[in-house]
Amino acid sequence: MISIAKNFLPEFIINMDRISFSGIRNVNLSKVSYEQFGHYLPVGYQYKTGDLENVLAYGKKHYNEIHLECDLTDDVSGNDLKWFRETLKKSKVQYEFNCVSYKNPNHIDLYMKRFDVEDELGHTSNSEFKINNFPIMLTDNSDLPIYTFMAKLCRKIKDMPELPDEIRKYAKFVNKSVHKEAVEFIER
Repeated sequence: MISIAKNFLPEFIINMDRISFSGIRNVNLSKVSYEQFGHYLPVGYQYKTGDLENVLAYGKKHYNEIHLECDLTDDVSGNDLKWFRETLKKSKVQYEFNCVSYKNPNHIDLYMKRFDVEDELGHTSNSEFKINNFPIMLTDNSDLPIYTFMAKLCRKIKDMPELPDEIRKYAKFVNKSVHKEAVEFIER
């Protein structure tokens, strides 16, 4: 596989250690974007290869990797930590044990890696998610509560007026990706 303009240093890192008006504190964001040629399955499930010879026909995969980190609390402004733990109990057992950081149980690192391809068949995208470095895969209905949690967390961060626009913009982007994956799963 040939890599084009691949840079693993974050394009930007934004740290916010302000007092929060919700149960979400210390919101941090880092983002990396790059392009690669490779193989993929578009919506029609026709196997495609995007290599140098076929780049004009098939395009490149555009990747975005985003880490959205925060600390959850239970206070008068919200019970976000309790909500996270209750969500884990509703999901698969492996999430309850692996999505909690034992160094800092209140900390959430929501990671998303998304690729987009535009070719003659149209637009294709795919996202993968991790919470505290544990993969979150939507394989059956018991995974839906954790996807709901990720979407609601991103919406809450997006709606926090005290945060910089850049953090809110990428929280909205992650939310849209979570929503898209959940809708595609439900419609299958």
